[in-house]
Amino acid sequence: MEMYGTINDENVTEEKLGYINTLNVRSSYSEGKRVCELYCYSYQKEYGVPVKIARIAQTFGAGISKNENRVYKIFADAVINKENIVLKSKGTTIINYSYTTDTVIALLVLLLKGKNGEAYNVVGEKTNMTILESAKWLADEFGEGKTDVIIDIPKENAGFAPDNKMVLNNEKLKNIGWNSNYTLKQGYTRLINYLKEEKNNEKIGKTYRVVVEDYDGYSDSYTGRTYMDAPEIDGLVKFTSHKDLDIGDFVDVEIFDVEDYDLIGEVTA
Repeated sequence: MEMYGTINDENVTEEKLGYINTLNVRSSYSEGKRVCELYCYSYQKEYGVPVKIARIAQTFGAGISKNENRVYKIFADAVINKENIVLKSKGTTIINYSYTTDTVIALLVLLLKGKNGEAYNVVGEKTNMTILESAKWLADEFGEGKTDVIIDIPKENAGFAPDNKMVLNNEKLKNIGWNSNYTLKQGYTRLINYLKEEKNNEKIGKTYRVVVEDYDGYSDSYTGRTYMDAPEIDGLVKFTSHKDLDIGDFVDVEIFDVEDYDLIGEVTA
């Protein structure tokens, strides 16, 4: 997406290009993308290589790496951990999103129906908003009142891309048969649920101090919470015990499985 450079336009089609300052080290990334497109186009024209170019918006969704460091992952982690979202800029740059599944389908459509030597914007439907708007929206939608947005701008530029206010147009891709299936809220819901599940999977094999909240006589099991879990927000700890317990007791529970967002375990001896 950065191949477009700096451009303030709410209807950026594939033939529009913005400004790239060649006397800026950060510009090597944007210029590199343009050079790659030129190489591909040149090989298509000279040797007939069947090249289609995808200009992909910021793609996110379930299945991302836990080491991902782009804003959508940082924001989602903050919401999950009930922490504030801290912005290192004014957040005025517009982000264009595309959900992972939509992006994969778009690439397949391009391979099958796209025209050789042409570029296509791959971006979701009405999924664009500024970084600040994204942070505030996430805090409101998923923060449960636990997450605020704080702006803390460092004195020196930390290598961030220049402010940009472009909105990508996806009509060209839609005209060859592609459509976006996921809204921004659906995408973030799936992302956050996935990250919560992965976070719970990391707890398997570990032991946590749990307060007993309920007993189910049918399954002869208990439910409770760790100190990290908030009522009506986080999942439960479901566990068995070889001895009878009372509501309010604190016990050590070793986790051996995950069921949706709940942890499954057994009281240690």
